[in-house]
Formats: sequence, C-alpha cells, structure tokens
Amino acid sequence: MNLVIQNRNFATMMTAEDNPLRLFLVDMQETGFGIEDIFHELIEGVRPQWDNNATGAQKAERMFSYDENKIHKTFHVAKDENQVKTTIDTRNYNKIFTPYGVTSFIDAKLANLSYSMEVWLYDKAIETIQKMISDGRCVFVNGLDINTHQGIANACETIKATTSGFLTLNSLYNYGVYDTGTGNFRPVRTKSKKAEDIVIITTPENFERLKVQGYANAFNLSQFELKNRVIYVPSGTDLGTVTVEGVEEEVLFVAMDYKTIVMGINFWKGSSVFIPTAFETNNFLTAEILKSYNTFFNAVAFSGSAIEPIKKKECNGTVELMYSIHGTGRYGTDIKWKYNGEELLSTDFELFASDELNGLYTYRCKKPLYSGTYSLVLTNIAPPVTVYIDGTPIILNDDMAISGTFNFGVPSGSSINTSYIV
Repeated sequence: MNLVIQNRNFATMMTAEDNPLRLFLVDMQETGFGIEDIFHELIEGVRPQWDNNATGAQKAERMFSYDENKIHKTFHVAKDENQVKTTIDTRNYNKIFTPYGVTSFIDAKLANLSYSMEVWLYDKAIETIQKMISDGRCVFVNGLDINTHQGIANACETIKATTSGFLTLNSLYNYGVYDTGTGNFRPVRTKSKKAEDIVIITTPENFERLKVQGYANAFNLSQFELKNRVIYVPSGTDLGTVTVEGVEEEVLFVAMDYKTIVMGINFWKGSSVFIPTAFETNNFLTAEILKSYNTFFNAVAFSGSAIEPIKKKECNGTVELMYSIHGTGRYGTDIKWKYNGEELLSTDFELFASDELNGLYTYRCKKPLYSGTYSLVLTNIAPPVTVYIDGTPIILNDDMAISGTFNFGVPSGSSINTSYIV
C-alpha cells in the first residue's frame, strides 16, 4: 500500500506585481464614482493691444470678457463587477499540524481568490484596448508586413518613427477631442512627456518576429525595448481588425501613451461566511472596477498581414514514387500502392514516360509524399517484379505468381520505381 506523505499545491500565480496592465490603474476609493479627465487645449494668442491698435471698446472687451480657452472633459463611468468564491472544509484545520501539507492546501485555495481576480482585471484591461480599436478611436497605420525581411525592416522603422514622433508636439497621433461646434472629433496638438510614458501592446510572437529577424537592421530593438515599455498580451490575442480597401488587416501592435487607457478599482474586498451545518467556510473576493479610454493622448494601432503559420517541412524533401506497367496491366487491378495505409488512386498518378515500341508506360505520383511506409499490393503478377529504392533493386520473385502486400519503410527524399510489371 502506498501512502501520501506530502501534498504539493500549484496555481496560476498572478499577483499585482505580475500584472503589467496595472500600469493603467488610477487611484480610486469610492464605490459608485467615476473619473473626470479634463484636457486643456493650447491657448490661441492674439496680438497685444498696444500702440493704439485697438479702440477703447475693444480693449474693454478684451479686458473683461470670459476667456475662450478650449477645455474638454471626458467622463469615465463605465464599470464592471466580479466576485470569486472558494470553500474551505473547516475539518481540514484540525490537520494543520500534521505532516500532510494541509496548510499549503488551504493557503493555495485562499490565494487563488486573489490570483483569479487579478487575471480578470488583466483581461478587462485588454478588452478596453480592443474596444478603443473597434470603436475606431485611435490613429491607424496600415500595410505592415512582418513576414519578409524588408517588411520587418520597414515595420521597425515605422514603429520607431511613430513613437519618436510622440515626443514632439503635433496632432498626428491622437484621435482628438469632441468639437461641439462641428459635432465631430478633431486631433489636438499634444505630446508624450517622456519615452517611458509610451507603451507598446502586442503579442510575444509579433514582437519576437521583429527582434529575431530585425537584428540585422539599422534599428537596435533592444534599445527600443528599453525606452518604450513593451507589454505582452497573451499569445494569439486578437487586438482587432481593420478593413483597408476591402481587405482585412490584423492589428499587430498598439503604441500609446499609458494615460490613454483608464482603469480604476472602486471596490476590492474579501468576505466569508461560516456554514455551521456543513462545517464549511465560503470565502469571497468582490471587486468593482472602472474601464475606459481617452482620445486626446497619442495612440496608434499598426495593422498588416498576420504572421504566417510555421509550415511543417520534411528534412530531406518529398518521396518520388513511380511505377512502370505494360499495356496489358492495369493499376488498381493488377497492382496498387498504399502510403501509410492510405490507398493511392490512379488519378494520383500522371504519365511520366512511354515506350510505345515495347508497350511500357511509366507513371509518377503527383501527390506530395514524405517518409513513411509504402505498401505494394500485387495480384497474380508473373515474376519477377523489381522495386528500385534509390536505385537499389529489391526483386520480388516467386516460382509461380506474385500475390500479396509488400511493405517498404522509405525515408524522405527517396526515389521509388517499380519496374516491369507484366
């Protein structure tokens, strides 16, 4: 009999320190309240009223009128809620001082409340980025190609030039503010304060493609990674799609000022209830968060062709399979080939060569075949039958006739030719 003397407990550990998207968190405390972000647009100046270039009325108007400064407000009130629960059998507390690891088990169950809620917060931050893209409330740069060396070089240059542009005062990289006069959004002149305020959101496979394939470029991506925070979302995450001239492109990278995404925690509290009839304690962790985005900070989504999946390649190429048969012989009746147990049909072969004088025809398989087991099935064929594998003959001989299945383990890159089937 085997006894368990040690329990080992594992969980998907995700603490606040492990969550890179907590970068977007704004301090909040009051449940049910939102955030008001106010953007003060640059003030448009006028010529000073001196040298008697203005009338008294104009001077009075200038002196006492209310300023026309453009101040824009964004209210972030969209919230989301979640509650996670775990049950502890209180009878396990009686075993804490035994060597069976019960303490570790209880600690892991309780810690998993926090891990699970942190992952939920992480997912909600990603959803907010996806919503900004799907709403079209950022600047889009399309046409990236990270499947070719030249395309990768161009992508590196485009991303670096854009994020460097974030640090200059311009209106090229933000969706802007809502203009009540026109009823539309318009971009505003703004800039990111420093390179460390700029984040790049992407998947590991996309950025590693730039890093690995881009080392030969003139752009030092290791320095690029240090200056701008590169934050990975899970592999395979769909950040969004953009339709360009009727063709859908996948969003590969998102560069933004970190203040673009607004995440707040209104409520984050644990609670528990003891169930005396079952000697169990139900433990809860409840959270209420705020999730939104700003449009007046720099934010650019880069779209293009997705990474092409890695295609399985055979080490030594395909197997070339041919057979020769006299005019009186018939494929499928007298002979047939099987590849890894799958029957090859006559339509899988094409005429390769013909000897009209002797009535001999050679056919070559046009399907891509690789290493594996090849079975030659013969029915009442007069011997001998010779199978050439890479030029080496294998003679199938019998005193009377040949019937049956003959198997050949064939490596990739080989050539098989079955000759003189009569």
